[in-house]
Order: sequence, then structure tokens, then C-alpha cells
Amino acid sequence: MNPMDMTALAAKAIALQGAAAAETSLQTRHGLNTVLGALGILLFYPLRKEDLLSLQVGQHIKREKGSWVLDLGFTSKTGTTVDLLFLPPEATPFLDACILQGGQRSLLPQLYQARCGTPLLVSRRSDQAYQKSSFSTLFKRWVTHPPHIIRTIWCDELVARGDRPETISSALQHRSFLSRKAYEISAAKIRRLRAMGQQREIIQKLG
Repeated sequence: MNPMDMTALAAKAIALQGAAAAETSLQTRHGLNTVLGALGILLFYPLRKEDLLSLQVGQHIKREKGSWVLDLGFTSKTGTTVDLLFLPPEATPFLDACILQGGQRSLLPQLYQARCGTPLLVSRRSDQAYQKSSFSTLFKRWVTHPPHIIRTIWCDELVARGDRPETISSALQHRSFLSRKAYEISAAKIRRLRAMGQQREIIQKLG
């Protein structure tokens, strides 16, 4: 599956949960659960890769009363202040998996405390945050897209919903508003994709 919309991306994340639970290789399972942790954020907030990799457990990403909270302060590229973001319950299993790494759920409080002050997306080899290139390779292996494409999928989704350019720019943490030209290009691309999809359905029915 090559997810190109948010629904397909969510389905991919759920499928990866099952794959991680069944995986016997510790290295592979660690990679899968790390990608799940990233998706637990990217499905609900399209952070840039640099900001995603800089998240520290207990500082920027916190588990409070059974749910997760993003406390970014500001984004690295634009310096834009970001308010506290309470992630929905649907994000919790993905982020919990990143902390548990296959461990028993009863160990979550203990493992969370042990991870406080460490990167959320930590490399098993170095115990440090993943390097950008290494993380992109890992993410693409399991999601089939590099992480920055998720921001494009987000933009397309918001354009398809008819959200205003300034709303989209805010969601993507842009310094300046999305231009009308860029907005129209995205909208045109969506219309073309929908037309292609309709043509495929027609051909499939005729076949």
C-alpha cells in the first residue's frame, strides 16, 4: 500500500502496529515502533523532520493522564511559537508503542520515566536521536514515503477540505502564508487525481 491521503496513512499505521507486535527481531521491532511513534505525531500534526527528531520525552512530548501532549515552545526553522497541543486518544497507542518497544503495558510508567530526557525517536545503535538521513531511510522503508511527504499529504487534505491558505500555512508552521498560486496548484493536482480515480472506477466497472 502506497498511502497518498490521510485515511490511507492511518490504515498504514494500524497495519504497522500489527507487524511490530508480530516481529521477533529486536532491531526490526525497534525500527517499526520508532516509526509508529513518529506517525503518532505526524497523523495529527505535520511537524518538520528536524522538529520531530529533536523531541525529548518528558520535555517536548509528555504523557499526562493517559494521553500525550506536544510542548514544542517554537519550531526550529521559523521560530514560530507553538501552543500546547493535546494529541487525541487515537495517537496514544502509537506513541505508547514507541516507549514500550514490545514490553508489557504494565511497564509503561516505569519505561516512560526511564526515557525522560532522551529523544523520542532514538536509535538503538547509538542511544541518540536518529540522524535525518537514517530516519528518512527507516521511515520510507515502512511507510513507502519519506517523512517530508506527509506534510504534502496534509496540505492536499486541507486544500481538499476547502481550508483557507492561512489555515494551511498555520498547520504547516510556515513563516508566511501559503500563496494563492501554491494553493491553486495543490487544488488542481487534487482535481486531476480525483478525475483519474473516477476514470479507473469506470474502466474497472466496464472490465
